[in-house]
Amino acid sequence: MTSSQLTPDHTVEQLHRPDIDINTATGKLKIHVDMDNREPTRMIDSEIIEGVMEAAEDDYLDLTDIMHFTHRLTASQAEALRMAAAIASHLIRAGRITPGDLTDDGLVPWQMSPEESAQRITAEAESWDEPNRIVYPGEIAWFDLPWRIAARAAGEDPAAPRT
Repeated sequence: MTSSQLTPDHTVEQLHRPDIDINTATGKLKIHVDMDNREPTRMIDSEIIEGVMEAAEDDYLDLTDIMHFTHRLTASQAEALRMAAAIASHLIRAGRITPGDLTDDGLVPWQMSPEESAQRITAEAESWDEPNRIVYPGEIAWFDLPWRIAARAAGEDPAAPRT
């Protein structure tokens, strides 16, 4: 079910993974961060999601950028990484950002489905079990906006104003 298919009786949309829900009435994203059952469910409001999207409008994003928006909600670097990965996965599945590798020519999108990309990011983030490991920019993935990738592919200047 997509948000466009919701009826007044449906207030919570179950997304592709059982660990992410979005409450369409409040605009809060509910992310279940399970660190061996030590971490309770976290609520991410639409302001964080929109902050991430505003940052994506300015430049490429990586998980450290998303972690910046969630740092006050988490107790450790590993927990912040998992939460950032869950947010990125949600945005990938929603078609709002595209993951890839950053090269001199820009972002090269991964050649896999959004679902496979989201699973890859989540799996890599969950594999980081060193609680004090520093996450450096670009580790795991970079992200760009789909329209900017399409503009570059069409030979257009993605920095030019959109009409």
